[in-house]
Amino acid sequence: MKWKPPPSYRETDIFNDHHTLQEDLKCLQGWAEKWGMRFNATKCYVMSISHKPPSTFMYSLNNTILKTVPSNPYLGILFSDNLKWRNHISSITKKANCTLGFLRRNLRHCPAACRRNAYLALVRPLLEYGAVAWDPYQAQDIDRMERIQRTAARFIANDYRSRRPGFVTGLLTRHNLPTLQERRVAYTSA
Repeated sequence: MKWKPPPSYRETDIFNDHHTLQEDLKCLQGWAEKWGMRFNATKCYVMSISHKPPSTFMYSLNNTILKTVPSNPYLGILFSDNLKWRNHISSITKKANCTLGFLRRNLRHCPAACRRNAYLALVRPLLEYGAVAWDPYQAQDIDRMERIQRTAARFIANDYRSRRPGFVTGLLTRHNLPTLQERRVAYTSA
């Protein structure tokens, strides 16, 4: 069997497309065996991106039924079967909060410039990686991300107590930290 890549897209015809995809998996398995390789089927998943309920068709690779999952990471971005980004945003905000907490504990006596550089190098990239693909559009998701940067501004200034109106906004301006939303807009318009 000669392996040929499947078309870039096709209209789904319930049975025929499932059968074609299973045949593609068999060809891929044959190709791997020919070249002395083996796919680890326990690390391969099926995820259908659709508004419809997932198909009950079972795919197999190396005589192992592939597990169907509602979400799966790909290149550091957590894709879900409905293409909503809530799970991805939850994941990255959790990582960013943990990293910011680590910095707060370990850099509390460092100069503000050092704390700012640590935030820019270790936390903000977690919040921005791949944002062109998953740019949040719901206010609650945008707010969750901006809250981390606002906490980071307090970390940089080493002032967690002040509650004056506009205090954190002033810190963001003083430390040249535009909102993450403004940065995402700048990426997409560039």
